[in-house]
Amino acid sequence: MGKIKTVEFVSPAHPDKLCDQISDCILDYCLQWDKNSRVALETMIWHWEIKVTGELTTSANITNTEIIDCVKQVLEDNRYEWNNFSVETNIVKQSPYIAQWVDTWWAGDQWIMVGYATRETETFMPFEYEEARTIVRDLWNKYELARDMKSQVTTEDGKIKTIVVSAERLLTEEILDYLKKRYWDWIQFIVNPCGEWEWWPDADAGVTGRKIVVDNYWPQVEVGWWAFSGKDPSKVDRSGAYFARYLAKNILKEREELQRCKVKIAYSIWIKDPVMVSIETDQGELIYQWKTITPAYIKEELNLLQPMYYQTAKWWHFGNWFNWDK
Repeated sequence: MGKIKTVEFVSPAHPDKLCDQISDCILDYCLQWDKNSRVALETMIWHWEIKVTGELTTSANITNTEIIDCVKQVLEDNRYEWNNFSVETNIVKQSPYIAQWVDTWWAGDQWIMVGYATRETETFMPFEYEEARTIVRDLWNKYELARDMKSQVTTEDGKIKTIVVSAERLLTEEILDYLKKRYWDWIQFIVNPCGEWEWWPDADAGVTGRKIVVDNYWPQVEVGWWAFSGKDPSKVDRSGAYFARYLAKNILKEREELQRCKVKIAYSIWIKDPVMVSIETDQGELIYQWKTITPAYIKEELNLLQPMYYQTAKWWHFGNWFNWDK
């Protein structure tokens, strides 16, 4: 048996991803009016209720009205009737103990971030990851009724072996027709194994930050175990992960003999420089000799203080040509 890999991908209308998008939509609103906004927000959906909680310090004029507008935008973008939901908020200001350090762009907590790049695809993302994302994206764009859906792609020695698709409100025949046109018939297709289904908020819950592995690369590449959405770029668990990807991809651009690169960056609370920078490639480790990687440097290098985070939560953070992918 050869080397087998499996990757899952979910649509933007998955309940967890709805929560990610709501948290990031609020973040974008704050950054639009105050680039120094400090945002750490969590969203939960359950039984037609949406709750937004966390810490928010900003000069932007954001009230429950603006938060409800963000909820409305996200739900409508993902083909849901927003007026069926109630919205509650419980938001306080950022802890002054954290603020005293992140205001000067030092690390406000301890984190370990991972960045990865591979030449397997044009996006420098793993092959099976891109295939799983393409299936969901194609079905999402082709079938207007599609909302919540998942794909799962299994490869063996770099060739697709099995594809699993579970899609809400789509006929099995339609999905099979799409898959057979895109892939060879000999691939094993498993489509809606439980039959047709429809997601309603009283059947499943959604929470910000529950799709960490999907937000990164694939199960075979370790992640920093930190969620991205709802956090402004002073949170190094988000901006540091973006910079790790940026560094990994640029190393492959400069070193044509390399096929894969994984970068790990670790920070300590109240220390501005990382306590570790590790670079692993398919040809061994590289010694890191470059500029400092302070949170302030990452902010400037990647131009992170612009409102763009809603889109990162919609079709994922890497391989979509955001600043850290350029």
